[in-house]
Amino acid sequence: MSYLLERKPEPELCAVCCGSKVHQCKACQGSGNVTCPGCAGELGPELCRICAGLRQLRCHLCSGGQISCGVCGGTGQRW
Repeated sequence: MSYLLERKPEPELCAVCCGSKVHQCKACQGSGNVTCPGCAGELGPELCRICAGLRQLRCHLCSGGQISCGVCGGTGQRW
């Protein structure tokens, strides 16, 4: 019996993330921070109780301004 070895095609870079595996978060524009909804980024006579006067909060939708590519599942490759 002879078995033919099937060769898997070489993976290609994901066309969406170009192999980087991540995208820039649209909510925080890649900064990792979003404008505080409590004070809208403006300080009045009193410090905002939500952001304590920082005017921004850490974005909870991403990690450091980056978000995993949903198209390739974060692998960076398209099979």
